[in-house]
Amino acid sequence: MFKEPSKQAQKAWISMMRASRSLLADIDQQLKRQGLPPLEWYDILWELERAGADTLRPQDLEQRTLLAQYQMSRVLGRMEAAGLITLAKMEQDKRGRTVTITAEGSRVRATMWECYGTFLRTRFDGALEPAQLSSLSDLMAQLRPDDRP
Repeated sequence: MFKEPSKQAQKAWISMMRASRSLLADIDQQLKRQGLPPLEWYDILWELERAGADTLRPQDLEQRTLLAQYQMSRVLGRMEAAGLITLAKMEQDKRGRTVTITAEGSRVRATMWECYGTFLRTRFDGALEPAQLSSLSDLMAQLRPDDRP
């Protein structure tokens, strides 16, 4: 039998989704105004930089970013065309590919971070106290199954 979620749960969900959409739209607008790629490119470049000398496969990036599988190949193709990443076929798996960041990709990621970091400082540090930021982070982690203790 269906049990209605509490009004508090409904209100929290709506608030979280509206805030998320608004924040993502705002940062994408700021990046666009500065002639920079969209935020999803930043996430991929960041994960590739974090991997260091290790190469990642597209499915690794899917797990580490917010992009779905159906989006990944299109985005990677655009990033490769822009010279930010290289895609290479794997020797042991001819259908598989690896993704690596280029020097230009690292430069673009650093430039994007200046815009992105300023956005975070303004929208989060400027709006919430450190204790509130910690609480928000802890609460959001509780909603993600992979972040639970």
